Amino acid sequence: MKNTIKILIVKNRLCRDKRGQIWAIDLSIALVLFISVIFLFYNYSISFAQEDPIINKMITEGGYTSGTLISTGYSPDWNFKTINETYSFGLLDDRGFLDLMKLSNFSTWVGNTTILNVANYSLSKRKINTRYNYYINFSDEHLADIGWNFNGQNPSPKQIVRIQRLVLYNDTISDPSSYTVKPVKLNLYLWTNEAA
Repeated sequence: MKNTIKILIVKNRLCRDKRGQIWAIDLSIALVLFISVIFLFYNYSISFAQEDPIINKMITEGGYTSGTLISTGYSPDWNFKTINETYSFGLLDDRGFLDLMKLSNFSTWVGNTTILNVANYSLSKRKINTRYNYYINFSDEHLADIGWNFNGQNPSPKQIVRIQRLVLYNDTISDPSSYTVKPVKLNLYLWTNEAA
């Protein structure tokens, strides 16, 4: 009887040792597979999405440019001054709404490609903090164009980025007796003909 108990105890220990070894082997294989999958995914994603330094610069600069445009500008009453007396163009009034007079002045100064406005367009790039060509339009919440488009040149870019910012517009044009505030998207497109 003592021999049978000893044999059972030895078999029991051997089974536990084998189960422990199998568990450790399973864990090792799972860990190796997991690390391999992460490594392959990382290498695939890096090789698949190459960074373009020009696009990265344009996105960063687009943030600064759109920030300038959704400010009051400097000085805040720049629309009463000449283009040379203005330090930066901001299209908002001091309450934070789109200012129709500033939009009108901006459009008059840089909104088309006449010979006079090409020089103003080049100057305006410095006054909105960009070295790239730009195009700006405003859309309502349904993406329908509301009629303010400013561009100095027609785009035929090698590189282009779009930055969108949400601004408020006091819509008194459609109904002058009401005070309707609605969100409007400012769409800023920056482009360049520089190769990647």
